[in-house]
Amino acid sequence: MCGKTSQVLLCAVIAYLCDAHGDIIEGIIGRAVLLPCFSTTPCNWTTAEKGDLKVDIPHSKAHWPTNSSNDDFSIVLQGINSNFSAVYFCLSETKQEVCKISLNAIEQPVSNPTIKALDWDSNGIVLNVSCESAQGSLPITYSLFKNSTFIKRSHQDLPAAVVFQITHHEEEAMEDVLKCKAINSLDIPKYSSFLQISNASKTRKEVKSTEKSPSDVKKLPLIVCILTVLIIIIVGGITAYYASWKYCKCGE
Repeated sequence: MCGKTSQVLLCAVIAYLCDAHGDIIEGIIGRAVLLPCFSTTPCNWTTAEKGDLKVDIPHSKAHWPTNSSNDDFSIVLQGINSNFSAVYFCLSETKQEVCKISLNAIEQPVSNPTIKALDWDSNGIVLNVSCESAQGSLPITYSLFKNSTFIKRSHQDLPAAVVFQITHHEEEAMEDVLKCKAINSLDIPKYSSFLQISNASKTRKEVKSTEKSPSDVKKLPLIVCILTVLIIIIVGGITAYYASWKYCKCGE
């Protein structure tokens, strides 16, 4: 009997909490969070503290496909921080509650970053390398290592990759190994896999040396013409000399 009574009380408490706070959503600090709301009744979003959506909170209308006959009144809050933690309401014109969401802005450790080689410059010396953690509260600090030696650091406040520029000269090792480290305010560093790059500058220059530039292509017909004229003059001179020599010999 006591067991059943405890279960009933627990269910009652859970139901009360869910009704008091609505749907509970956790948002990662520095990133965007979706507040979903589908209803046949139009509504506008407000917060419990201010009575209306704060003007300084960046947000946009969410549009995502649904098979429901309800209209989509979801919004996306951009770049949230701890001040975004609140209860949000979507109210109709008559101030009736249509949707209610309790948002908790939390810190999240970074995930292992992904490192990618993007492209070389036209001379094959400078390489662009990107590094990004798909998860983790912002800002994130990225550090780049070459052959286990720290070379560069960059801070990222946006949910996007950072791009490092690496100079790789011919006289350096034929191959380098790059690695990226990511860390945020929780101070739990995560590392990427290794990225091996080859000495592309030497390869590119060798390829360039075998290619003909447009100016070389234009000079080629001119050289051929000059050689042709010279050959005609030489052949004509030899022919004339032979003819005159033969005539003189016959006259004797």
